[in-house]
Amino acid sequence: MMLFDGKRVTAVGIHLCILWELREILCGRFPNLASGGLSWHSLLDLVVKRDRSGQSGKSRRGGILRDPEGRFIVAFAKVFDVAKSLQAELKAVLEGVRLCVQRGFAEVHVESDSLLLVRMFHAEVGIPWWLMRDFEELLALRHHVRVMTHCLRETNRSAVGLAMEGINSGSNWVFESWGQLPLEVRKDISMDRLGVPSSRID
Repeated sequence: MMLFDGKRVTAVGIHLCILWELREILCGRFPNLASGGLSWHSLLDLVVKRDRSGQSGKSRRGGILRDPEGRFIVAFAKVFDVAKSLQAELKAVLEGVRLCVQRGFAEVHVESDSLLLVRMFHAEVGIPWWLMRDFEELLALRHHVRVMTHCLRETNRSAVGLAMEGINSGSNWVFESWGQLPLEVRKDISMDRLGVPSSRID
Protein backbone atom coordinates (compact mmCIF):
# COMPACT_ATOMS: atom_id res chain seq x y z
CA MET A 1 0.00 0.00 0.00
CA MET A 2 1.14 3.56 -0.65
CA LEU A 3 -0.21 7.10 -0.48
CA PHE A 4 -1.66 8.69 -3.61
CA ASP A 5 -3.33 12.08 -3.41
CA GLY A 6 -3.44 11.66 0.36
CA LYS A 7 -5.19 8.27 0.20
CA ARG A 8 -3.88 4.75 0.76
CA VAL A 9 -4.16 2.69 -2.42
CA THR A 10 -2.27 -0.18 -4.04
CA ALA A 11 0.17 0.24 -6.92
CA VAL A 12 -2.32 -1.52 -9.23
CA GLY A 13 -5.01 0.97 -8.30
CA ILE A 14 -2.67 3.91 -9.02
CA HIS A 15 -1.70 2.52 -12.43
CA LEU A 16 -5.32 1.93 -13.41
CA CYS A 17 -6.38 5.42 -12.33
CA ILE A 18 -3.52 7.03 -14.27
CA LEU A 19 -4.30 5.01 -17.41
CA TRP A 20 -7.96 5.97 -17.17
CA GLU A 21 -7.11 9.66 -16.76
CA LEU A 22 -4.87 9.50 -19.85
CA ARG A 23 -7.69 7.87 -21.79
CA GLU A 24 -10.11 10.61 -20.74
CA ILE A 25 -7.63 13.32 -21.81
CA LEU A 26 -7.08 11.70 -25.20
CA CYS A 27 -10.82 11.21 -25.76
CA GLY A 28 -11.39 14.88 -24.93
CA ARG A 29 -8.73 15.93 -27.42
CA PHE A 30 -9.79 13.43 -30.10
CA PRO A 31 -13.59 12.88 -29.85
CA ASN A 32 -13.53 10.11 -32.45
CA LEU A 33 -11.63 7.93 -30.00
CA ALA A 34 -14.46 8.25 -27.50
CA SER A 35 -17.27 7.53 -29.90
CA GLY A 36 -15.57 4.94 -32.06
CA GLY A 37 -18.67 5.12 -34.25
CA LEU A 38 -20.66 3.32 -31.55
CA SER A 39 -23.43 4.87 -29.47
CA TRP A 40 -24.09 3.45 -26.01
CA HIS A 41 -27.67 2.94 -27.13
CA SER A 42 -26.41 0.14 -29.39
CA LEU A 43 -24.48 -1.60 -26.62
CA LEU A 44 -25.60 -4.64 -24.71
CA ASP A 45 -27.37 -3.58 -21.52
CA LEU A 46 -26.48 -5.16 -18.17
CA VAL A 47 -28.95 -4.28 -15.41
CA VAL A 48 -28.12 -5.16 -11.80
CA LYS A 49 -30.79 -4.74 -9.13
CA ARG A 50 -31.29 -5.51 -5.46
CA ASP A 51 -34.16 -6.76 -3.39
CA ARG A 52 -34.53 -4.89 -0.12
CA SER A 53 -36.26 -7.57 1.92
CA GLY A 54 -33.33 -9.97 2.22
CA GLN A 55 -32.32 -11.97 5.25
CA SER A 56 -30.08 -10.44 7.92
CA GLY A 57 -26.43 -10.57 6.88
CA LYS A 58 -27.26 -11.54 3.31
CA SER A 59 -27.95 -9.50 0.19
CA ARG A 60 -29.69 -10.78 -2.90
CA ARG A 61 -28.98 -9.42 -6.34
CA GLY A 62 -30.14 -10.16 -9.84
CA GLY A 63 -28.75 -9.12 -13.19
CA ILE A 64 -29.89 -9.43 -16.78
CA LEU A 65 -28.02 -8.86 -20.04
CA ARG A 66 -30.23 -7.59 -22.87
CA ASP A 67 -29.64 -6.58 -26.46
CA PRO A 68 -30.45 -3.02 -27.68
CA GLU A 69 -34.07 -4.10 -28.34
CA GLY A 70 -34.47 -5.36 -24.80
CA ARG A 71 -34.33 -9.06 -25.67
CA PHE A 72 -32.97 -11.47 -23.07
CA ILE A 73 -29.45 -12.87 -23.56
CA VAL A 74 -28.29 -14.19 -20.18
CA ALA A 75 -29.16 -13.53 -16.53
CA PHE A 76 -28.05 -14.41 -13.02
CA ALA A 77 -29.41 -14.52 -9.48
CA LYS A 78 -27.06 -14.62 -6.52
CA VAL A 79 -27.07 -14.28 -2.74
CA PHE A 80 -24.01 -12.48 -1.33
CA ASP A 81 -22.99 -13.24 2.24
CA VAL A 82 -22.14 -9.63 3.08
CA ALA A 83 -23.95 -7.26 5.41
CA LYS A 84 -23.25 -4.00 3.59
CA SER A 85 -25.64 -3.28 0.71
CA LEU A 86 -23.10 -1.23 -1.25
CA GLN A 87 -20.54 -4.04 -1.13
CA ALA A 88 -23.12 -6.52 -2.39
CA GLU A 89 -24.07 -4.16 -5.22
CA LEU A 90 -20.43 -3.85 -6.29
CA LYS A 91 -19.95 -7.63 -6.17
CA ALA A 92 -23.09 -8.07 -8.27
CA VAL A 93 -21.85 -5.61 -10.90
CA LEU A 94 -18.55 -7.51 -10.99
CA GLU A 95 -20.45 -10.78 -11.34
CA GLY A 96 -22.42 -9.40 -14.26
CA VAL A 97 -19.44 -7.88 -16.09
CA ARG A 98 -17.43 -11.09 -15.69
CA LEU A 99 -20.38 -13.07 -17.03
CA CYS A 100 -20.53 -10.81 -20.10
CA VAL A 101 -16.79 -11.06 -20.75
CA GLN A 102 -16.82 -14.86 -20.38
CA ARG A 103 -19.47 -15.02 -23.09
CA GLY A 104 -17.57 -12.79 -25.48
CA PHE A 105 -19.44 -9.51 -25.01
CA ALA A 106 -16.60 -6.99 -24.99
CA GLU A 107 -18.52 -3.77 -24.25
CA VAL A 108 -21.60 -3.30 -22.11
CA HIS A 109 -23.73 -0.51 -20.73
CA VAL A 110 -24.10 -1.19 -17.00
CA GLU A 111 -27.14 0.08 -15.10
CA SER A 112 -27.28 0.01 -11.30
CA ASP A 113 -29.91 1.29 -8.88
CA SER A 114 -27.09 2.36 -6.52
CA LEU A 115 -26.40 6.00 -7.35
CA LEU A 116 -23.48 6.03 -4.92
CA LEU A 117 -21.77 3.16 -6.72
CA VAL A 118 -22.24 4.88 -10.08
CA ARG A 119 -20.72 8.08 -8.69
CA MET A 120 -17.75 6.12 -7.33
CA PHE A 121 -17.23 4.53 -10.73
CA HIS A 122 -17.06 7.98 -12.31
CA ALA A 123 -14.67 9.22 -9.59
CA GLU A 124 -17.21 11.78 -8.34
CA VAL A 125 -16.93 10.57 -4.73
CA GLY A 126 -14.29 8.69 -2.76
CA ILE A 127 -14.13 4.92 -2.40
CA PRO A 128 -14.24 3.44 1.14
CA TRP A 129 -11.21 1.34 2.05
CA TRP A 130 -13.36 -1.76 2.58
CA LEU A 131 -14.49 -1.58 -1.07
CA MET A 132 -11.05 -0.98 -2.55
CA ARG A 133 -10.16 -4.58 -3.43
CA ASP A 134 -13.40 -5.25 -5.31
CA PHE A 135 -13.29 -1.81 -6.89
CA GLU A 136 -9.79 -2.38 -8.23
CA GLU A 137 -11.10 -5.52 -9.94
CA LEU A 138 -13.90 -3.48 -11.49
CA LEU A 139 -11.37 -0.88 -12.67
CA ALA A 140 -9.35 -3.68 -14.26
CA LEU A 141 -12.46 -4.59 -16.30
CA ARG A 142 -13.30 -0.98 -17.05
CA HIS A 143 -12.47 -1.25 -20.74
CA HIS A 144 -15.43 -3.64 -21.00
CA VAL A 145 -17.80 -1.11 -19.40
CA ARG A 146 -18.48 1.49 -22.08
CA VAL A 147 -20.81 3.45 -19.81
CA MET A 148 -22.33 3.05 -16.34
CA THR A 149 -25.53 4.84 -15.40
CA HIS A 150 -28.01 4.99 -12.55
CA CYS A 151 -31.53 3.63 -12.95
CA LEU A 152 -34.54 3.66 -10.65
CA ARG A 153 -35.42 0.36 -9.03
CA GLU A 154 -38.93 0.34 -10.43
CA THR A 155 -37.78 0.74 -14.06
CA ASN A 156 -36.63 -2.86 -14.43
CA ARG A 157 -38.76 -5.38 -12.59
CA SER A 158 -37.10 -8.42 -14.20
CA ALA A 159 -33.76 -7.88 -12.42
CA VAL A 160 -35.57 -7.47 -9.10
CA GLY A 161 -37.45 -10.68 -9.84
CA LEU A 162 -34.15 -12.46 -10.44
CA ALA A 163 -32.88 -11.22 -7.08
CA MET A 164 -36.00 -12.67 -5.45
CA GLU A 165 -35.37 -15.99 -7.21
CA GLY A 166 -31.91 -16.19 -5.65
CA ILE A 167 -33.12 -15.82 -2.08
CA ASN A 168 -36.28 -17.91 -2.48
CA SER A 169 -34.35 -20.89 -3.83
CA GLY A 170 -31.34 -20.38 -1.56
CA SER A 171 -29.11 -21.01 -4.57
CA ASN A 172 -27.12 -19.08 -7.15
CA TRP A 173 -28.30 -19.31 -10.73
CA VAL A 174 -27.14 -18.48 -14.24
CA PHE A 175 -29.97 -18.54 -16.78
CA GLU A 176 -28.63 -19.24 -20.27
CA SER A 177 -31.93 -19.61 -22.12
CA TRP A 178 -35.42 -18.13 -22.07
CA GLY A 179 -36.92 -21.46 -21.01
CA GLN A 180 -34.73 -21.63 -17.89
CA LEU A 181 -36.14 -18.38 -16.52
CA PRO A 182 -38.96 -18.50 -13.96
CA LEU A 183 -42.34 -17.74 -15.51
CA GLU A 184 -42.78 -14.57 -13.46
CA VAL A 185 -39.39 -13.23 -14.59
CA ARG A 186 -40.24 -13.94 -18.26
CA LYS A 187 -43.41 -11.92 -17.80
CA ASP A 188 -41.44 -9.09 -16.19
CA ILE A 189 -38.94 -9.02 -19.07
CA SER A 190 -41.81 -8.72 -21.54
CA MET A 191 -43.32 -5.86 -19.53
CA ASP A 192 -39.92 -4.14 -19.33
CA ARG A 193 -39.60 -4.31 -23.13
CA LEU A 194 -42.98 -2.61 -23.41
CA GLY A 195 -41.78 0.14 -21.07
CA VAL A 196 -44.44 -0.53 -18.44
CA PRO A 197 -43.12 0.63 -15.01
CA SER A 198 -43.64 -1.43 -11.89
CA SER A 199 -45.10 -0.24 -8.61
CA ARG A 200 -42.49 -0.04 -5.88
CA ILE A 201 -43.49 -1.69 -2.63
CA ASP A 202 -40.91 -1.91 0.19
